[in-house]
Amino acid sequence: ANEDSNSYVEQYEFMIKNVGRGPALRITGGINNNGDNDAFFADEYPHSYGLSSAESCKTRIDKFRIEQMHSQTIKDEQRRHFYLFYFDQLGEKYITTVEIKKRVADVKKDAPEFYVVMENIREKIK
Repeated sequence: ANEDSNSYVEQYEFMIKNVGRGPALRITGGINNNGDNDAFFADEYPHSYGLSSAESCKTRIDKFRIEQMHSQTIKDEQRRHFYLFYFDQLGEKYITTVEIKKRVADVKKDAPEFYVVMENIREKIK
Protein backbone atom coordinates (compact mmCIF):
# COMPACT_ATOMS: atom_id res chain seq x y z
CA ALA A 1 0.00 0.00 0.00
CA ASN A 2 1.08 3.56 -0.53
CA GLU A 3 0.64 6.86 1.32
CA ASP A 4 0.02 9.82 -0.97
CA SER A 5 -0.74 13.35 0.30
CA ASN A 6 -3.00 12.45 3.23
CA SER A 7 -4.93 9.83 1.27
CA TYR A 8 -4.47 6.10 1.49
CA VAL A 9 -4.66 4.15 -1.76
CA GLU A 10 -4.20 0.40 -1.59
CA GLN A 11 -1.98 -0.87 -4.41
CA TYR A 12 -0.50 -4.09 -5.67
CA GLU A 13 3.00 -4.39 -7.07
CA PHE A 14 3.43 -6.11 -10.43
CA MET A 15 6.56 -7.11 -12.29
CA ILE A 16 6.53 -6.59 -16.05
CA LYS A 17 9.13 -8.60 -17.97
CA ASN A 18 9.94 -8.63 -21.66
CA VAL A 19 10.38 -12.30 -22.54
CA GLY A 20 10.82 -11.61 -26.26
CA ARG A 21 14.00 -11.37 -28.31
CA GLY A 22 13.63 -7.69 -29.16
CA PRO A 23 12.53 -4.54 -27.34
CA ALA A 24 8.98 -3.95 -26.15
CA LEU A 25 8.23 -0.26 -26.58
CA ARG A 26 5.49 2.01 -25.19
CA ILE A 27 4.06 -0.67 -22.90
CA THR A 28 0.72 0.51 -21.51
CA GLY A 29 -2.03 -1.31 -19.67
CA GLY A 30 -5.79 -1.37 -19.69
CA ILE A 31 -8.86 -3.07 -18.31
CA ASN A 32 -10.36 -3.36 -21.81
CA ASN A 33 -8.89 -5.03 -24.87
CA ASN A 34 -9.83 -2.15 -27.18
CA GLY A 35 -6.50 -0.40 -26.73
CA ASP A 36 -7.82 2.69 -24.99
CA ASN A 37 -4.86 4.55 -23.61
CA ASP A 38 -6.34 5.38 -20.20
CA ALA A 39 -4.06 5.75 -17.21
CA PHE A 40 -3.66 2.22 -15.85
CA PHE A 41 -0.64 2.11 -13.58
CA ALA A 42 -0.65 3.92 -10.21
CA ASP A 43 -0.37 7.72 -10.40
CA GLU A 44 3.19 7.94 -9.09
CA TYR A 45 4.48 5.48 -11.72
CA PRO A 46 5.15 6.06 -15.44
CA HIS A 47 2.20 5.84 -17.83
CA SER A 48 4.23 3.64 -20.18
CA TYR A 49 7.43 1.59 -20.17
CA GLY A 50 10.07 0.48 -22.64
CA LEU A 51 11.98 -2.74 -21.99
CA SER A 52 14.88 -4.41 -23.76
CA SER A 53 14.92 -8.16 -24.26
CA ALA A 54 14.85 -10.01 -20.88
CA GLU A 55 14.57 -6.69 -19.00
CA SER A 56 11.95 -6.24 -16.28
CA CYS A 57 10.54 -3.47 -14.12
CA LYS A 58 8.25 -3.13 -11.13
CA THR A 59 5.12 -1.03 -11.20
CA ARG A 60 1.98 -0.71 -9.13
CA ILE A 61 -1.71 -0.94 -9.90
CA ASP A 62 -4.34 0.59 -7.61
CA LYS A 63 -6.75 -1.82 -5.94
CA PHE A 64 -9.75 0.06 -7.36
CA ARG A 65 -8.36 -0.52 -10.87
CA ILE A 66 -8.09 -4.26 -10.21
CA GLU A 67 -11.67 -4.27 -8.96
CA GLN A 68 -12.74 -2.72 -12.30
CA MET A 69 -11.21 -5.60 -14.27
CA HIS A 70 -13.41 -8.22 -15.91
CA SER A 71 -13.70 -11.19 -13.56
CA GLN A 72 -14.85 -14.76 -13.90
CA THR A 73 -15.00 -17.77 -11.62
CA ILE A 74 -13.01 -20.87 -12.57
CA LYS A 75 -13.10 -23.84 -10.20
CA ASP A 76 -14.36 -21.67 -7.32
CA GLU A 77 -11.53 -19.16 -7.83
CA GLN A 78 -12.09 -15.59 -8.93
CA ARG A 79 -9.84 -14.58 -11.78
CA ARG A 80 -9.42 -11.16 -13.35
CA HIS A 81 -8.07 -10.03 -16.70
CA PHE A 82 -6.12 -7.01 -17.82
CA TYR A 83 -4.27 -6.16 -21.00
CA LEU A 84 -0.80 -4.92 -21.88
CA PHE A 85 -0.25 -3.15 -25.20
CA TYR A 86 3.16 -2.57 -26.75
CA PHE A 87 5.07 -2.09 -30.00
CA ASP A 88 8.09 -4.00 -31.29
CA GLN A 89 11.11 -2.37 -32.95
CA LEU A 90 9.37 -2.54 -36.36
CA GLY A 91 6.31 -0.67 -35.12
CA GLU A 92 4.04 -3.73 -34.99
CA LYS A 93 1.47 -3.53 -32.18
CA TYR A 94 0.77 -6.40 -29.78
CA ILE A 95 -1.69 -7.12 -26.99
CA THR A 96 -1.07 -9.49 -24.09
CA THR A 97 -4.08 -10.72 -22.13
CA VAL A 98 -3.04 -11.33 -18.52
CA GLU A 99 -5.13 -13.51 -16.20
CA ILE A 100 -4.53 -13.11 -12.46
CA LYS A 101 -5.82 -14.87 -9.35
CA LYS A 102 -5.91 -13.54 -5.78
CA ARG A 103 -3.99 -15.43 -3.10
CA VAL A 104 -3.38 -14.91 0.61
CA ALA A 105 0.13 -15.58 1.92
CA ASP A 106 -1.03 -17.14 5.19
CA VAL A 107 -4.65 -16.91 6.32
CA LYS A 108 -3.79 -17.90 9.91
CA LYS A 109 -1.30 -15.05 10.29
CA ASP A 110 -3.57 -12.43 8.70
CA ALA A 111 -1.02 -12.04 5.90
CA PRO A 112 -1.65 -9.66 3.01
CA GLU A 113 -3.33 -10.80 -0.15
CA PHE A 114 -1.49 -10.79 -3.46
CA TYR A 115 -2.11 -11.75 -7.08
CA VAL A 116 -0.50 -14.50 -9.11
CA VAL A 117 -0.34 -14.48 -12.91
CA MET A 118 -2.09 -17.61 -14.11
CA GLU A 119 -1.79 -17.13 -17.86
CA ASN A 120 -0.81 -14.59 -20.45
CA ILE A 121 -1.54 -14.75 -24.16
CA ARG A 122 0.16 -12.52 -26.72
CA GLU A 123 -1.44 -11.56 -30.04
CA LYS A 124 -0.40 -9.27 -32.85
CA ILE A 125 -2.93 -6.51 -33.52
CA LYS A 126 -3.71 -6.09 -37.18
